[in-house]
Amino acid sequence: MATLDTSYVRRELRAIRDSSRAVSNLLKQVLEDLEADPSRFEPLQAVPPAIAESYPAVTLRKAKIESGRHSYRLVVAHWKLEDREDHVDVLYAFPRRRGYPIDWHEVERMLGGCPASERLSHAGRGVRAQPVVAPSETVYIVHRLHRRTHAFTH
Repeated sequence: MATLDTSYVRRELRAIRDSSRAVSNLLKQVLEDLEADPSRFEPLQAVPPAIAESYPAVTLRKAKIESGRHSYRLVVAHWKLEDREDHVDVLYAFPRRRGYPIDWHEVERMLGGCPASERLSHAGRGVRAQPVVAPSETVYIVHRLHRRTHAFTH
């Protein structure tokens, strides 16, 4: 189990959710899978060495949402925290395009501002780490997204 934070991309997730009922269901499933076991998702291969070295506890991963003519990607930061539950921040949500460039400076900025990053930096100083989003809250967010989609499509 991992905590999940979608605050960086809520607007984008709503747009993806609203594209079709099938995509909405896939999005819900992907978010639930990220919460259940983020290590099942493929790591990004082209992460700049500066980011990899600066954030050794983070694995950047991608999640695919594909249905018919719709194809979306999520870029997530999977934080592996010692003695704590893993944490996932969804950094990007976008329609898939061939050769889509990732703004690595923006990724690095977001990683530096992630609450999980702050928890890691305070962990050695005796400050007790708190989960950013409790699993029950994440489920609420996912179900709220799904409920809104259901209302629009029925």
